[in-house]
This record gives sequence, C-alpha cells and structure tokens, in this order.
Amino acid sequence: MHSLARSQGVALITVLLVVALATIATTAMVSRQQMDIRLTQARLLLEQARHIALAGEGLGRVLLSQDRKKNKTDDLSEDWAMSTPPLPIDSAQIMGCVIDQNSRFNLNNLITAQGKLNPAASGQLQRLLQLLELDPALANAIEDWLDADINPSGSGGAEDDFYSSLPQAYRSANRALLDLSELRAVRGITPEIFNTLEPYLTALPSVTKINVNTASELNLQALHNKITPTAAKTLLDQRPTANSALPEANSPVDNGTSQDAFQNIDNFIQQLVSSGVSLTASDKSQIRQSADVSSDYFQTRVIVTLGAAHYILYSLLYRDNTGATRVLQRARREQLGQTICNPF
Repeated sequence: MHSLARSQGVALITVLLVVALATIATTAMVSRQQMDIRLTQARLLLEQARHIALAGEGLGRVLLSQDRKKNKTDDLSEDWAMSTPPLPIDSAQIMGCVIDQNSRFNLNNLITAQGKLNPAASGQLQRLLQLLELDPALANAIEDWLDADINPSGSGGAEDDFYSSLPQAYRSANRALLDLSELRAVRGITPEIFNTLEPYLTALPSVTKINVNTASELNLQALHNKITPTAAKTLLDQRPTANSALPEANSPVDNGTSQDAFQNIDNFIQQLVSSGVSLTASDKSQIRQSADVSSDYFQTRVIVTLGAAHYILYSLLYRDNTGATRVLQRARREQLGQTICNPF
C-alpha cells in the first residue's frame, strides 16, 4: 500500500511538472507572438509614415518646379517658402518645410577641384565663425579635413597624426563632405558647436554661391568684411520676408515692405552702397564671385506622426534651369536637435 501511494504521488508530481512546463511554454509563445504582432504593427506604421513623408517631399518638388517656371530668382515670399498649419492626412499628421541650401555657406567651396585651399571661401568661413563667437582656428581643422594633403595648417589644423592618436582612432577624409553631419568628426567640433553652426552651413556636391534673397543676416555679413551688421540688417528689412526660416527668426516676419527681391547682384551691391558700405571695384568683384539671387539646391524636411510612429525625412534636392528637380540624397533622422523649421 505504501509503495502504491508513493507511486501515485510521484505520478501526480510528474503530471503537475508537465502541466507547469506546458503552461510556461504556452505563456512564452503567446508573449513572443504578441511581441511579433507589435513589431509588425510598428513596421507597418513606419512604412506608412515613410510613404506619407515621400508625399511631403513630392509637394516640395512640385512647388520648386512651379516656382522656376515663374521667375529666375528665389526669395522667402515665394510659394515654396510659405508656412501653413500642420496638415492632417487620415489618421496621420504631416508638417515640414523647404530650406534653401544656397542660403548657407557651402563647406565644399573651401577646396578647389585640385584639392587646394580656396582663400576667398576660407575668409568667408572665418568671418562666420567670428560672428558666431567661435574660435576662427576651427576653419583650419575643417580645411585639413577636406584638403588632399596630410600637412596640418594653422594652429587649429589636424590631419591623420591627430586623429590616429585618439582613443577611437580614424583618419581624416581628405575629400569633399558628402553630408554636413561629417563635420562632427572634425577636431574641435563638439555637439554644441555643431548645433550652433548647422543653421548657417551646408555640404553640396558642387561649388555654390550665397543667395542674398534668402541668406541669414550672419551669412550676408560673412560675404565680405566690409558688410557691417547695420548694413546686413538693413538688407534683411528691405527684402521680402513673408515667410522666414532664417536662423535668427523664430516665427514668420511681415515687415510691411513692398520691395521686390534682388533681381541681380549689381542691384544688391547698389543697395549695400546706399546703406553706407564703401566698396572698391575689387570688393564688388569678390561679392559677385560669392553671391547670387537664385538657388539650385534645396532640402525638404518632413515630420510625419502616425499613431506612436514618428518619421523624419530630410531630402536634398537639385533643381535645374528648366525647373526639373531630382533627389540627390535622403536621410531618416531619429530626432531633431533643434526646431525643424516653419511648417508648410
């Protein structure tokens, strides 16, 4: 009897263990299935958000194409630069803007096709750094990152010798920047400095000029050492600014002026002289080489919110003289370091 009771007890314990193991396995399977379902739902939401973001990019391309067929100049009162409230699309919300990349200083202007330093562009960058109250020696490090040689320049220069000595060693690029984010790898560029510089800089695949109709006050001052803060402010106040995505502005500005955008650079130079800036023939020539009144490169920035999904898409666009646009680069951003821009 004792042996039978003992056997029945062992059998009962075995059954209970089997049931417990089966319960644990079932719970794990259900939990994994629920996780897979959530991951699939998240992927579907992100894919939907991506397509909506591409539609926002497409809207920007249409506005830019239509604008080129209207005129050959670009300013912030045009349709592509206008701001509207965020747009609801079914259960999603889309907001974004078009930013004129020719309104910013192109870092790839610093180096010629032969990999040599461009003195005029270097001076422009140094003036911009000074205006932002940053160390002008940062220009040396940026130039070394781009130029073809391996010789450090100036007090702030850095080449392979410096970068290879870091705890996480790497080498200098010695080529043009493919994206402005590469600037983070340059000696002396901290996250705080990068965020300060970002609204004023760009990295474009060809030599570009600053569009004086869309440039910020500091980018205008950096064009030439004779352009004073007062003159730059006067120029900003007199040109159309129905929508301002400039770094210095936090909201759209309507200055009440009816003055048209600068139609050519001579018109811009005349306005400088009228503002009290004394320019020699050489000064005027230098400004003509660095400035323009139209733009070829733009960036669309689109944020899509769909449920718990947030999709941020930056697209670099090139527009030719006929108005045709093509996408040169797309990048998904995980988060925004600062305000994206005014919504379109």
